[in-house]
Amino acid sequence: MEFLHPWLVLGLLGVAVPVAVHIISRRRPREVPLPTVRFLSETLDPDRDVTPPRDLLMLLARALAVALFAILLARPLLPDAGASERAMRVALVLDDSYSTGARAPGGGEGAFERLRDAADALLSRLPEGSEAALVRVSGGGIPGGPGPTGASDPEAAWVRDLAGLRHSLALAVPSSSGEPLASALGHATRLAGPGGTVVVLSDGTRRAFHEAASAAGGLARGVRLTLALAGPPPQGNARLLPPEVEPARPGAGTAVRLAFRALGLDAPRRLRLQVEGAEAQTRLLSPDLSGQGAASVEWVFPRPGVYQGQASLEGQDPLALDDTVYFTLRVEAPPTVLVVAPPAGTEDGAFFLAHALAPGRAAAAADVARAEPEDLATEPLEGYQAVFLVDWPDPTPADWARLEAYVARGGALGVFAGARTDPARYAAAPAPALLAALPGSLVATPEGRRAVVDDEEERAGGPRRRWAAAGLTSARFLRYRVLEARPEADPVVVWFDAGHPALVTRPVGEGRVLVAGFGLTGADGDLVRGPAFVPVVHTGLRLLLAHQARRTGYIVGERTEARPGAGRATAPGHVRLGTPSGEEVAWSVNVDPLEGDLGPISASELEALFPGAARLDPARLGDLAARLHATSARREATPWLAAAFALVYAALPFAVRRRGRAPGPA
Repeated sequence: MEFLHPWLVLGLLGVAVPVAVHIISRRRPREVPLPTVRFLSETLDPDRDVTPPRDLLMLLARALAVALFAILLARPLLPDAGASERAMRVALVLDDSYSTGARAPGGGEGAFERLRDAADALLSRLPEGSEAALVRVSGGGIPGGPGPTGASDPEAAWVRDLAGLRHSLALAVPSSSGEPLASALGHATRLAGPGGTVVVLSDGTRRAFHEAASAAGGLARGVRLTLALAGPPPQGNARLLPPEVEPARPGAGTAVRLAFRALGLDAPRRLRLQVEGAEAQTRLLSPDLSGQGAASVEWVFPRPGVYQGQASLEGQDPLALDDTVYFTLRVEAPPTVLVVAPPAGTEDGAFFLAHALAPGRAAAAADVARAEPEDLATEPLEGYQAVFLVDWPDPTPADWARLEAYVARGGALGVFAGARTDPARYAAAPAPALLAALPGSLVATPEGRRAVVDDEEERAGGPRRRWAAAGLTSARFLRYRVLEARPEADPVVVWFDAGHPALVTRPVGEGRVLVAGFGLTGADGDLVRGPAFVPVVHTGLRLLLAHQARRTGYIVGERTEARPGAGRATAPGHVRLGTPSGEEVAWSVNVDPLEGDLGPISASELEALFPGAARLDPARLGDLAARLHATSARREATPWLAAAFALVYAALPFAVRRRGRAPGPA
């Protein structure tokens, strides 16, 4: 006799429990008051704790009930002579993700080749008339085989021509699409249905299986899952991440910093960097305790345009594609900025702002134009990428409506609320619908206030760090406006040390608004006269214009809109795409560096994520077909055992022998 769950047969050891209880139980005599001991006909030994077995019928009934229950859980199988060649259905999940292409430095077969051979062996051993559904993790269909993972007709995924499917399987290669294993496993589970068979062939990386655990709910419906794991190479794999570009909108003639970071380093590796039109540079990446290394390079691009480049790690490891990253830099002309301010006296905040944006050198941060408030009604705002209002006392509702429409279409608005600002005019509609904060009362502090940055939960490169690095926290403010942040505003990142917000931002439509609670004159503080003023102004401009930056990099598998047939590869990793508007733009494409993480999952983690799933070496996957066929060629004896268990359990009360009275006096 065979069992579906042989290890549960150990439950037969539970028969010892009723036997032990029967033997150890102590018979205690009933006390009977006697007038004299001479009428006592029998004495009982009070030191006797163990009695010989009695009530054998009750003992046998209890032991039989426990044995039947254990065998019932193990699900025994009885031969079915009429099912010797019964066909079956098997759903195969083939992991063809990027990590399965890893090879040891010495060469030899990779994980994907072993998985593909194992799938072929299983298909070759299935009985005649069987059907198989082959689901690729990449989501695509096998050439000549079933359709993609998301096929609308589930029955279309089942293939009876196993020989043709095996031939198509031989053409499969690893993919870099980055699709999760969870999607393929969930689809295969739905195809197999309750009581069906799903076989997963994977390299067993921890990242893939932790994501796939969300699809394990199908096991609760009785799906039989088998995991065949080839295992990744023992050597770690280094991955190079796309560079972080600072500033996000590089300008012609300004220094551009490219920061590179590598993961999974087990030894120092040299980074080689090449940008078109510039000489190649190299940097040494040394790993820290977590296996990460970092390096940065600065360039100055003299002219606007699109610059493409690549960075590569020298040396070899199991996966080569993620040792190189491709990047595209769109160096633009300085943005056009309009500064609106009323005529000033001896100190002009608009003059300081304009001079900080365009100091008269070749590396100007912006192309600045100035206008007075009465000129705003006729000024074509669409020609400017950012507009600054500097200590404007009394904008009209028409001015606010025009500015709101400008920001909603993607423009950027910066407001410096100085001493001449009229809070009533800024609180009147429609200003509150636009501004990130409303200016309130003016606070004068002869000793001066400092701006502070809360660094809790700060992410590297976030707005807090940018303001602190620009030097805003080193300035002293003699007077400022109390800002009332709007509920729709972003979290405040800069405060005055008195507890009032100093800078507040918020998105409006497709644009962004920034409100500063201080003016830009010497009477407002020493910010405009200190070395931090220019970096602070440039930081504010970059944050305001960040939403206008175009995306220049994609990961393999991501989607974007383009005109049909408009894409063309100009170099490995570099593509020029046509947008729906008819413009041709340049982008770079890289593999997902997280896909190259070859950390294997442990047996304990697998058991926790997929309890009850069988594990099998891919080299023995052909034997699984014989086991599956043996299972399908037998019928379960569970119904008969369940009926026998119910009868025995119901007969237990009748098996209890009624004990007689203890002997009494004659």
